[in-house]
Amino acid sequence: MNRARQDLAWQFPQVALIKSRRGAEGKVPLLWYGIRKSTRYNRLYEQSVGLEITQTVREHAKRICDLQREEHAIEAELRELLADSRFDHYRTVFKKFGFGDRLFSVIISQIYPLRRKL
Repeated sequence: MNRARQDLAWQFPQVALIKSRRGAEGKVPLLWYGIRKSTRYNRLYEQSVGLEITQTVREHAKRICDLQREEHAIEAELRELLADSRFDHYRTVFKKFGFGDRLFSVIISQIYPLRRKL
């Protein structure tokens, strides 16, 4: 993302520093121009003082979006796995400390004996 932002600084400077976040349902951020339709970004791009978005940046944006979709799918799978009642006690304690799903899953994977019984 940082590399894409560096390129956008001279190709489409109006959006180079915009914080973009994936949507709650896994939709890619609108910032990644050309991946999703956006009247707002289309209008900004038409008025841009930048040179032009290169094909390399467009391909990099697609890779970023693919990674974010994969990340969303993994997070959904983790939420499903961590909903198991075996983790209720851990979840209660971790919530008190404000741990999110990612940190919760990393810690659980290290401390909980997740071996198959033969």
